[in-house]
Amino acid sequence: MSARTLTQLAVAVLGIIALALGAILVVRDADTGRPAGSPDAGSCDVDTQPSPLSPATNDVVLLLSWDARVSLSLDGKKNVTSLPDDPQSFAAGPHELVAECGGERHELDIDLVPFTPAAVHASCDAFFVVGARCDGCPGVEAQRKVAAKAGLDSPLFVAAAAQEKLELQEKKRAHGLLTARWNALTERYSRVLQVVGREAPGAVASANQRFEELSKGFASATTSGDVVGQDQSIRTAEETLKVFVHAARRARPGDCDFQKRLTNSF
Repeated sequence: MSARTLTQLAVAVLGIIALALGAILVVRDADTGRPAGSPDAGSCDVDTQPSPLSPATNDVVLLLSWDARVSLSLDGKKNVTSLPDDPQSFAAGPHELVAECGGERHELDIDLVPFTPAAVHASCDAFFVVGARCDGCPGVEAQRKVAAKAGLDSPLFVAAAAQEKLELQEKKRAHGLLTARWNALTERYSRVLQVVGREAPGAVASANQRFEELSKGFASATTSGDVVGQDQSIRTAEETLKVFVHAARRARPGDCDFQKRLTNSF
């Protein structure tokens, strides 16, 4: 066998070995979920999400008062004390009021609105509600007129005046709180965006468009003094950020350095 033939045979054998090794590497990368040639970074954290800035629910002040002959229950608890000089807060959303007087029982379902303090006075004949939503209940302005006609010493006027004072205080507090929360959220989004860069262009484009829409909505709600609208814009933006982070993590699931930098940006 000539030297030339041996050389050709050796080259062929080396080629076969190289192909075999390449196949092994491809299989190994497939087993670890990494693209061929990516760094072996071990097991990555691809689950951590940004912690929420908004609470699970907004607590709302509800003032309660009742006539001497009345026993008032809130969600099954009797005579809950919540007075203007010591107001108590309850979860926003539905609540049940029950007033018992002289053997008669009256029930009323109310809905506490986020960032809107409410007041209820129960008599033997009716509920006086201001600030909360309920079927058949007049609006806030109408109830304040009723309270004014009842006189300065009436429990209706006391309830309405206390609710109005708390509402003005709450709107001022909520405006500052929600503005700070929105700024913190947009800064967080900016940091995440810097880490992701061009790794997930589709997710970046979608998130940018959604955040632009939400930013306009938040600005509009702020201008009109709609604190509920501000809160909803923030909560929607937080969900948008979660979706964006999830998509970005899936773009490079095996790059632990990228995943760590993403988590640190929160």
